[in-house]
Amino acid sequence: MVGSAQQPALSPAALNGAAMWCGSHISDGDTNGNFDIQYFCGSTRTLPWGFRIAAAIRAIIVGNVNETGLRWWRNGYPQAQNAPHIVPPDYQFHGTMQPVWATDKVSYQDYMTFRHNVDPGGTGTLTFAGLVELKN
Repeated sequence: MVGSAQQPALSPAALNGAAMWCGSHISDGDTNGNFDIQYFCGSTRTLPWGFRIAAAIRAIIVGNVNETGLRWWRNGYPQAQNAPHIVPPDYQFHGTMQPVWATDKVSYQDYMTFRHNVDPGGTGTLTFAGLVELKN
């Protein structure tokens, strides 16, 4: 993970096109962090998401994390990118993909960089990505 871009398997179900019904929630993680996503239909039609870097990774980070802002695509078409952040490593990254509708296929990706103190120090990167299929 440190020093190269990788796509951790944060949520195997989400990464493989998990079906999400209104009100559903997927949460999973690995040694890089924990990813959560929810589906709200009705008048909001949103996919709120969150990501927290794992404690072991936070422990090697020196300074802030630079997040590019989540990019996402609805049915293959790019949508508005979420806001970027430069924040401490214990920050709960979060945002919302909207609007979304039942039958949409939503893919997403976020990229983070940070300085680390692993001998001899350097730049680390973290990428997470996935796909969900929204259902009625």
